[in-house]
Amino acid sequence: MASADDHPVHLPRLKLDELLEELQARIDAARGTQDRVRSLLEAVLSVGRELDLEQALDSIT
Repeated sequence: MASADDHPVHLPRLKLDELLEELQARIDAARGTQDRVRSLLEAVLSVGRELDLEQALDSIT
């Protein structure tokens, strides 16, 4: 039978497991955001390569 001394060992471990799961979820979310930002940057660069600076400046002045 488990003694009262066993609880301090199990409770911190459960809390650590929960924190590690939350950390992993946040890492996964950050990676997803990073992928979306990278794709957006690539799209912006692709459009920017097609622009003529002089023509773009003339159209806004």
